[in-house]
Amino acid sequence: MMGSTALTAPLWLTYLGPFLQTIDPLVQFLAAALGLLILVLTAWNKALEVKLKRSRLNEIEEAEDGNQAKK
Repeated sequence: MMGSTALTAPLWLTYLGPFLQTIDPLVQFLAAALGLLILVLTAWNKALEVKLKRSRLNEIEEAEDGNQAKK
């Protein structure tokens, strides 16, 4: 299974369904919570990267503006 095919629920649930039913509900909840935590941390990391890049770009633009004003 590759690409979007792996995301279609009936396809992968047919293989994992019996296994998922044997797992303790607490473990299922913790796995879902861990997945959500990873998703939130990834989004937060990306937002911080964008913020840092914008601040660096602003610093470069301010330095260029300062150099042009001196000329």
